[in-house]
Amino acid sequence: MSNIPLLERYLGVPLVRLHDAIHKGTRGRIGQRLPWMSVGPPFLLLHTMRSVTGPMNTDSLVYAIDASKYVVVASNHGEPWSPRWYHRIRADHRVEITVAGHRMPATAKVVHFDDLDYERLWDLVNDNAFNRYRICQARKRRRIPIVTLTPCHDLGRCHR
Repeated sequence: MSNIPLLERYLGVPLVRLHDAIHKGTRGRIGQRLPWMSVGPPFLLLHTMRSVTGPMNTDSLVYAIDASKYVVVASNHGEPWSPRWYHRIRADHRVEITVAGHRMPATAKVVHFDDLDYERLWDLVNDNAFNRYRICQARKRRRIPIVTLTPCHDLGRCHR
């Protein structure tokens, strides 16, 4: 059973799915922000490998910027389990991201709960998402993982 409140499940989730479809369908050129919010958090596209030979999978995620890294949260819309993309990046840290229509290779790194930067990064991305993640966290029995995405300009160095 879902932990998502009824109004959000029947109105919010379909709107987010529509936004995701537009954002993915335009390869990140449209949908960098939610169209029904005049001010809202920015979104990027995270491209992860399904398997060694399989196609890439794409997810639209809210992000914050910390120096030269993008910070994302594996909240899974308030569900009690982590999203599939989180498990894929744990298996293979080599990813690609699309920000404002520009696709680039990146390296994903899970920030562990005992990491000294976890709380600071949590506050950064939560504030950027208007306290949305703290609300999600209150509904969950698991701690929500944080992932940093570091863009690489040299593909050989990036994916070592």
